[in-house]
Amino acid sequence: YGDSLTDGFLDTSLATGEFEPWAPVLSDALGVGAVRVGMSGWTSEEMLLNTDDRVSRKADVCGKRAPGLSVLLRAEPRPTHALLMAGTNDLGRTTSDAIVANLRRLHDICHAAGCATIAISIPQTCWSNPQLDDPALMDLNDKRVHINRSLADYAASKPGQCQYVAMDEELPYESDSANWAPDGLHMSRAGYRRFGAILAPKIRDFVAPPAADGEPPAKSAASHLYWSRSTTNPAGATPAQKLAEAVAEGETLV
Repeated sequence: YGDSLTDGFLDTSLATGEFEPWAPVLSDALGVGAVRVGMSGWTSEEMLLNTDDRVSRKADVCGKRAPGLSVLLRAEPRPTHALLMAGTNDLGRTTSDAIVANLRRLHDICHAAGCATIAISIPQTCWSNPQLDDPALMDLNDKRVHINRSLADYAASKPGQCQYVAMDEELPYESDSANWAPDGLHMSRAGYRRFGAILAPKIRDFVAPPAADGEPPAKSAASHLYWSRSTTNPAGATPAQKLAEAVAEGETLV
């Protein structure tokens, strides 16, 4: 659950309605069902404000409305794990402490519902990466790094409940890389696919621990993951309807 980077928002998405989410790549690699839900342009505070909404009162920048996190966690079949990646939209708007508190609260909501979480770091962007030499942007990157370290500390304090993954280090921003869109904020189609391929092996054991005898566990349709950021709006159904169908059927929401 989160915002546009998990949704696979492209620099052409507003005009075309097309996205390239990494969730299906991850789902296929892990052999589990997945529902992705994300709100493009939302801050972590907005996610918390709408957490109990059956359909969010506020639409995201793509016009999408979806159930809040607490509602999703009560849906059947119940999710076993939630991937949370948020905070990019907060960086220029509020303090580090406020962002950390919001992100921790999102994880706490999941844990209270019996759902383990994976805390994905706030990604690098053209405005927030270690290569910058502009003082203001360097401060923004320091802020992002501080929040990610706090997320890592939080996960370490919740063994078995939360795993931290530093995807900002695994897929760093590079201006000349084919993994990034021209806007410098979102990834390209190739970048999102790469993101999912890198993430899958890092969380495999946490999502499906090896059996006691060392044999890998059988794939189970009972394992469901929730992803972050936003969804498209296919003709004939609202995003909320598509989400409800996907949750009910245990399918990946595409």
